[in-house]
Amino acid sequence: HGAAMADGNGRGLLISGLGGVGKTSLALELGLNRGWAFLSDDMVPLTTGGTIHLNGNHPKIYAYNVHGDPGLEHTLMEGRSALDRFHWRPRRRWPNQVRRAIDPASLYGDIALDAPLRWMLLVERTDVSEIVTDTLTSAEAASISAAVLVDELRKSTPDIAAFLTTDAGRATGMSWGPQAWERTLAQAFASAEVLRVRVPKSMMARAYRTAMVDFVDTLTEGD
Repeated sequence: HGAAMADGNGRGLLISGLGGVGKTSLALELGLNRGWAFLSDDMVPLTTGGTIHLNGNHPKIYAYNVHGDPGLEHTLMEGRSALDRFHWRPRRRWPNQVRRAIDPASLYGDIALDAPLRWMLLVERTDVSEIVTDTLTSAEAASISAAVLVDELRKSTPDIAAFLTTDAGRATGMSWGPQAWERTLAQAFASAEVLRVRVPKSMMARAYRTAMVDFVDTLTEGD
């Protein structure tokens, strides 16, 4: 559950975390202002060998993603009907609910078919005063990512999520479910540099995008 982008050298960055932590916001900043190519938004296809593949589903841009960015809002709303534009106006009151899907080629321009996973950022919104990072092992990252997947399942398909927490559900771990996800993800993350990024809950989208893209610049510089 995340977004993925590829830099100019074809190396993949996976941005993962719960809904609303800033995955799409950072992907937008990298793609629109740093020349990174689009790979995926929302759900990322990833092999056990650590290769990210293109997910061509249309990215979903929320109202808070365009806060302070009129150029992005213009791109998002260009060519839409008057009714669609009118419906978009409540964004100032319900920025977490109003969203629009857009063709990734129209939004980003550059599309990558695949890329080796080089960096992974597990983003969390928490009670910190500034952005804090720490390094994780692939096993630690896999455990957190599996928990994120279960949480997202609870929102979309609660019956399946409830089943996975029962004894019968855990018994399916040989093929699917949290235990299998952890094993598979640990393999996929094995060759990547994995960082947990704790972000202040109160940090707005524009400030977050600026701070995080600077962080990614530092992370990838000279690599």
